[in-house]
Amino acid sequence: MLKKFMLLLIPCALFASDSKYSQTAPPRHREMSEYYITGRNQKVDRIWDWKYMTGDWYGRREEMAKKGITVTSMYVSNVAGNPFGGREQGATQTGSWGSDMRIDFGKIASADGLKFYIQAVWRGGNSLSLEKINNQFSVQQVYGGQNFKICNLYFQYATWHDRFLIRAGRLCYGDTFLASKFYGRYMNNVFDGNPISTFFNTPGQTAYPNATWAAYTRIRPIKRFQIQLGAYNANPKNNANKYHGLNFSFNNALGALLAGDLSFMLNHEKEESGYPGKYTIGGYWTSKESNTFLHSGSKHNYMWYFTFDQMIYRSGEAWSDQGLSLWGACLFAPRTIATFPFFFSSGLSYKGVIPWRKEDKLSFAVAYGSYSSDLKRSQEIARDTGQPGLNGNQPQTYETDIELNYWAQINQWFYVMPNVMYIINPKGFGIYDNAMVIGAQVGFTF
Repeated sequence: MLKKFMLLLIPCALFASDSKYSQTAPPRHREMSEYYITGRNQKVDRIWDWKYMTGDWYGRREEMAKKGITVTSMYVSNVAGNPFGGREQGATQTGSWGSDMRIDFGKIASADGLKFYIQAVWRGGNSLSLEKINNQFSVQQVYGGQNFKICNLYFQYATWHDRFLIRAGRLCYGDTFLASKFYGRYMNNVFDGNPISTFFNTPGQTAYPNATWAAYTRIRPIKRFQIQLGAYNANPKNNANKYHGLNFSFNNALGALLAGDLSFMLNHEKEESGYPGKYTIGGYWTSKESNTFLHSGSKHNYMWYFTFDQMIYRSGEAWSDQGLSLWGACLFAPRTIATFPFFFSSGLSYKGVIPWRKEDKLSFAVAYGSYSSDLKRSQEIARDTGQPGLNGNQPQTYETDIELNYWAQINQWFYVMPNVMYIINPKGFGIYDNAMVIGAQVGFTF
């Protein structure tokens, strides 16, 4: 069986953008602009040493950057197979290509602080979780929205040394709320991007590659504190692949989703050399009510959360990001309407664990999602009465996912991340064996 599994996995790997690509858009474009404006690209001759796989486009990238226009692109592939466990064994591949453009009106029209972003994504491939394992949390983070879509499309204005920022247009909730740079170091979608229970609890939520009409602001009124506020049109129907991200109507099913959080930023200022950390408490609320699991009534959908990330050991010199960091997230929602009223995830990530490979990362994480007791009771009633029920008739309890991986940064534009996962109690049914998943994520920056 193992031989057949490997024969299937190897050809899948030949087909090499994730949510991290969307979350890091502003700093990525800023980095590209600085790279070309300072002329550092002129000192690099070998293709292998280029910062981007396609180079500087015969000088066009540098010319555009000086005029305030930057274009970035990335392709990510997730290959995974389950040699045992789940509904059946097999392997699949799924890939995501993303590209975006930033226009800085401060350089084009002397409108300092005003920028425009547009982002497109194309996804293809198959899901191992859906086709073979039948578990809740997708083991391949670039599966979802398998089509060509326009994602982010917005204007941004920043002032007061970037301490005040506002965006308006088509936005992703997951780009700014419940986000951390450490989440992007995993392949399982339960970790990558955002703590995933929020999207099962509120289908109107949006994350890459889906966006919706929204307004967002970030304020840093005093040192170490950050406030985020957002209002989003909550309509899960807008996420349908057939619209290609171009359903610009304001129709909604859950009304407005109002979000906010407060963060304490430890050692994030340039002059602070201590171990950096971030501690956040926040939540959201929808203006329209949702049906409950057990009663005929309805309630407003809401959630609150606590997240943190903290460096606990530094292996490099002062201000270095080399070292070991701990992160975690706890999410709470009402059991009457939320599929996962309690969700927890946490992990450790070490950047530069091999001293001479400073960009490599070794990461471990575990996630636990507890299904609602009201949901379980409704499924038991459906089972005992012989009725199909809106939520099925097979009671669900919990699912736990574990991942261990190593991110090998081959050069500046290419990385490989082999990983191993273990899925406990797939989809909470208790009818499938725990599954072992062996996979790899491959990424190219163009």
